[in-house]
Amino acid sequence: MSARTIGLWVVLIVLFTAFYQFFARAPGSAPPVEPGLSLTWMPMMFVVFFVVFFGFFAIRGRGANKLGIEGNSLLSAGRAYQALEKFQQALKVAPKSTVLRHNIGLANLYLWRVKEASESLRTSATSSGRLGLQDIRPVSRPILALSEALLDRCDLARQTLNSLEPATSANSPYALLAECVIACRGGNWAQAEAFANRPEVYHFGGFFRALCEALAAWAAQNLRGEKLKFNRVALYAEAGPDALRKIWPALADFAEQSS
Repeated sequence: MSARTIGLWVVLIVLFTAFYQFFARAPGSAPPVEPGLSLTWMPMMFVVFFVVFFGFFAIRGRGANKLGIEGNSLLSAGRAYQALEKFQQALKVAPKSTVLRHNIGLANLYLWRVKEASESLRTSATSSGRLGLQDIRPVSRPILALSEALLDRCDLARQTLNSLEPATSANSPYALLAECVIACRGGNWAQAEAFANRPEVYHFGGFFRALCEALAAWAAQNLRGEKLKFNRVALYAEAGPDALRKIWPALADFAEQSS
């Protein structure tokens, strides 16, 4: 039983005792002879305990939220290592947060730590949690599918994609990018090019945009011998070419040859 659960039980017991003492005395009856030693102070004790107990968790929650916001800002700026550090610090404060595990997965993808990303995203894709008013699971599943495809676990990626709602599967840029990776892995270059040129993926920026453009260029070269430009620096991100090569040697070779 967690400390929070124990604390909630204590609150309920104190609340019950306080209300029982308050309402048990018959109307008009005399107060106890020694009120200082009775339970007449229990309501006040409950209020104090309530404020201290929930104030403690509120402060912890704000601390995790602040770290998470800082991490998101760093990740948006392409500083994935620092963002990952913030998310991991926040996770120590809020270890059950599925949103933080989702963000850790994203940061690891930016660093081509795809196996670690897949593990974090699998947790956020299968556990209840909310991103604002939205359930985190439909948000994480397309990115989980992408991580599985990058690891050449295309059967698992296909299962994850098939579990998506039709609207998500058709419109999520992460789902379309996962489809593009699966097509490239299978040598289906025409299909890969079609997915890479879908208007939904134009919403991408930074690392994911670079990955999409690299796959589109790779497909164009294989289909027509056409050489398209893409941002190799953004594709490597902070991790560098060696990290990409560990995950996808063929894509790393294409990126180097396109310099």
